[in-house]
Amino acid sequence: MRVQVGPYRVLGEIARGGMGVVYRAADSEGRPVALKQILGQSGETTRRRFQREVQALARLRHPAVVSILDCGEHEGRPWLALELVEGESLEARLRRGPLPVWEAIRVAKQLAQALSYVHGCGVLHRDLKPANVLLRDGEALLTDFGLVLDDEHASQSRITATGIFQGTPGYWAPEQALGQTQRFGPHTDLYGLGAVLYACLTGRPPVQAETLQGYVAAAQARAVTPPRKLRAEVPEWLSALCMRCLAREPNERPASAEHVARALLLGDSSAGARSPLLGAMTAAGVLVAFVLVALGAYLVLAGDEPAPPDAVDPVDSPEEEREWGPPPPPTPSESPAEPTGEPTGEPTGERAKEFRFAQLVLSAVAKLHAEDFRGALVEFERAALLFPDNSRLLLGRGQARAGLGLHEEAIADFTRALELEPDMSEAYVERGASYADLGRWEPAAADFTRYVELDPDVAGGWVNRARCYMALGRLEEAIADFSRALELDPDNPRALGARGTARGTLGRHEEAVADLSRALELDPSSVASYRGRAKNLIDLGRHREALADLDRVLELDPGGSLDWGQRGTTRMALGQLEEAITDLDRAIGIDRQNPAWWNARGVCKHQLGRHREALADYDESLERYPGSTHVWNNKGKAHANLGDYAEAEAAYRESLSRKPDQTGAWGNLAAVLLAQGQKRDAEEAFTRALELEPGQAKLHYARAAVRFELGLLREALADCDRALELDPPPEVAATILSLREKLLRALER
Repeated sequence: MRVQVGPYRVLGEIARGGMGVVYRAADSEGRPVALKQILGQSGETTRRRFQREVQALARLRHPAVVSILDCGEHEGRPWLALELVEGESLEARLRRGPLPVWEAIRVAKQLAQALSYVHGCGVLHRDLKPANVLLRDGEALLTDFGLVLDDEHASQSRITATGIFQGTPGYWAPEQALGQTQRFGPHTDLYGLGAVLYACLTGRPPVQAETLQGYVAAAQARAVTPPRKLRAEVPEWLSALCMRCLAREPNERPASAEHVARALLLGDSSAGARSPLLGAMTAAGVLVAFVLVALGAYLVLAGDEPAPPDAVDPVDSPEEEREWGPPPPPTPSESPAEPTGEPTGEPTGERAKEFRFAQLVLSAVAKLHAEDFRGALVEFERAALLFPDNSRLLLGRGQARAGLGLHEEAIADFTRALELEPDMSEAYVERGASYADLGRWEPAAADFTRYVELDPDVAGGWVNRARCYMALGRLEEAIADFSRALELDPDNPRALGARGTARGTLGRHEEAVADLSRALELDPSSVASYRGRAKNLIDLGRHREALADLDRVLELDPGGSLDWGQRGTTRMALGQLEEAITDLDRAIGIDRQNPAWWNARGVCKHQLGRHREALADYDESLERYPGSTHVWNNKGKAHANLGDYAEAEAAYRESLSRKPDQTGAWGNLAAVLLAQGQKRDAEEAFTRALELEPGQAKLHYARAAVRFELGLLREALADCDRALELDPPPEVAATILSLREKLLRALER
């Protein structure tokens, strides 16, 4: 039976919860949507709550937030059409175990960036949990704002004042569990973010309870166990950041979701820099100077006159009473007195407006310095009501928006500032950083180009453009820019490390090692520089030196599966097979989904003669990446060593079906065919190998031996002659000559 809800045709059920059901549906043109409908007939409270969700979601447009498409009512039940996300929820993923640490960081960073945007729009989520996070193509999306609170609507407190608690045990903030609605705010969502990160790292919520009463009892009885104590590979900084988010008191949690996003990006629980491209917020200092000049100019004009009263400027009304509207009409007792004709000594008119503007911008700049980006944006917006086309105001407002992750709006502000002041270098560097944060490297590089034209003696500008060039694959240009930055600032370890990375990517490993060595002299604690130098040393075949660097990496940060795996493969190259297996065990324990570590451990066991164990590891690797031809070849060799020739043949044929141009695989296949007595098939396999590499003396000899067995004497003799022409090693040449003599005697008969 066809079910129609509004303009949407219901195709099937996706999920069902206590309050509603989510259907897969299609619009009139067949495009898929997710259709959410409240179960049962809704009362006025439920309808108001649902309408709040719609109103809040309709304002949100962010790549990590599921978008609302439509809404309405069907048979007395509200419905909401949302973007359909194909994929699983984070909750479903966590049923299979915790995430690899790097993936947990990536998911948490994406959610923090989404929350930063959401909070900047004046919206709270209030039910952040793995079930409300969807995973699509490796990206995390925030959904289900069913408990959303728009902080412009005080009615929410009345709705929740009945004591009905909304949320999910285990992920509640303490203020939610205790029903302290007056304490709800962005910090409540930060607790939820920390709880989700905790679950990603440990596989369970920070507090385990099924009911509100159980949660409150558990939370009061014991403290949350830090993730690092439950999982040793969690870095100390990440465990500390998670615990800061889970602080019982809201004011002890991080200042904002943006702070959390930056900390996750930079690997520092106390990090607060706006962007990895910029070492400092350049606009703030410029704005301070600008405001002080403006304020000072006013004071010279005004002399000892007092600051204008609040009534002079309508935007100065208390924030708790109103936001942007005009002041309320005066009461009779507040009506202005009749003019007396006597001067009041107070500034009026344009001077008062200029003074108020300076006050607002100075307040905004102070909030920028404190990284209170939302508060700064409020002050800049108020100042813009007075002088909307002030280039420095636009610069500061753009910076506040960028701090909230509103990069498109920030770019619009920086662009308008540059229209008013085309040579404002600070606006170019800020707009370039916003473009870079959006991954739009071409316009970012163009802005940094203009910046270095205006301020060529600032090393940071050259570094920023170089990093854009690296992202664009323009490595030679990146190296030139890093070199220019180092002329200006020779002891900049980040520029040295980045130039070393670019040189290593181009195969200039000796130069890369020199850059990274100098970077480590300047900053001996840089994990990235040790890691980068180790990679280049491995490419140079200097495995012992690389091993020393990898030892240092793991001393500084013992939580990375890539580092354990890299040290394991380096030890394997040095023949330290048992030690390599120990490292690879650790890498697999951290990240069981990486097929490379299973294969490498299999190779170590294979070389130790533990072929059955090696086969088990190869199978684990292929389960995760069945397209790996070299693992299929390794599996074939292990089977051949065990005498399982039919299984070896199957493995080689699987490899060749995926990549037919493998000389070694054809040769190995020929060997196992020969072992099974399939001489004609073996001769054909050797022929395929020689078609790919006709200059292989050993292959010509092997085919000659098979042809001799098949009675193809002249063809075998031709192979022997060709093999000898290729100047094989003396021991191989002696074997070929022996076969050639047999062939000649056979031909004489």
